[in-house]
Amino acid sequence: MPSKKILVLFIAIFILLAGCSTPQNQMPTATLDTPTHSPAISITPSPSPTFTPSPSPSSPPATPENAQTQAAQIMGTVTGIRNQTATVSALTPSNTPTITPSPTPSPILSPTELALATLEAFKTPCSPNGNNGGEISPDGNWVAFSCNARGNENSSYLVALSVDGNTQWQIYYKDYHRDPEHNYQNRNGVGVFHWSKDGKYLYADSSSIVSGCCWIGWYTLLVRLNLYTGEQIAIINYTDNLFRMTDISFSSSDRYLLYFSSGNLIILDLLTWENKVVELNYGASAGHAVMSDNDDKVILVLREYPEPPQGDLTYGSYVIIDLVNGEQKKIVTGLDFDDTPLPVRWENDDHVLLKDFYYDQYWTLNIHTGELIEVEAP
Repeated sequence: MPSKKILVLFIAIFILLAGCSTPQNQMPTATLDTPTHSPAISITPSPSPTFTPSPSPSSPPATPENAQTQAAQIMGTVTGIRNQTATVSALTPSNTPTITPSPTPSPILSPTELALATLEAFKTPCSPNGNNGGEISPDGNWVAFSCNARGNENSSYLVALSVDGNTQWQIYYKDYHRDPEHNYQNRNGVGVFHWSKDGKYLYADSSSIVSGCCWIGWYTLLVRLNLYTGEQIAIINYTDNLFRMTDISFSSSDRYLLYFSSGNLIILDLLTWENKVVELNYGASAGHAVMSDNDDKVILVLREYPEPPQGDLTYGSYVIIDLVNGEQKKIVTGLDFDDTPLPVRWENDDHVLLKDFYYDQYWTLNIHTGELIEVEAP
């Protein structure tokens, strides 16, 4: 029996020792000094539409100590690449500045930098004559300069230059001057009066240098230059009389030229060269004629003298002329001429836009009632 008790005791001790050996081997695994992997400190970046960093094969394992450092390195790398891309994009020129613009198929060009460059390049084409500056044609194809003579032996002239540099025309005052006893008139300037809307003609004028009272209009010469062929035609030439001058205007259609001769209104058809003479029996100077858009009416201004004369005092009046039935009607009489607004254009069949000669003030005139209403500048 004792031997059985001893055997049982031995077995119990052996079991006890075997059970105690298992927790001793598990203790290092449960130590708190070794951190566990936590998804809260994962350094895998979220997907980016512009950049996805590739992990370095030598990257150290993720730990609380290096997680922020590695994340900062990744973000720094992303930011650096984005900045570089933006810089390269900014420094890479687009194709727009290097594309040569295709020329417009229309023969009539709008004002261009080429015309402005030509104006600058030819700013002194009048040497040794004085230069009054240049003017670009509305279609941008021509530049014209008024060149003034500086002595009796010279002649003022106008030069027209094509912007392509292939064509140049001159209009000399001496070629049309009819009073050889007054050679000083060769100093009269020749300037641009009107460019035709079709781009074919330039109309050049010259004004009287005589001073005096009570005329309307100072033009003594009007020459038409064909810009295609160089042909010149003197439409008006009063250079043989120091005291003969006129006022000039064109219809809005460019077909008719309006001017005054011997106290009458002359309407020249530039297509047929037929003259229509409208007699004005008012005993006054007349000018500032403006034709309606449908070419059937004209408004003009009279400069009338008081009775008895009072020095330079004159009065302004308006006359409406119906070109269909020949009727003339004088309205709004007795204005101080210096304060009389001048016609600018027809607004419609019943109203004309007027402008003060000295100031930027406008009125509309009712041609039936004579009512003047001040309006804003157009």
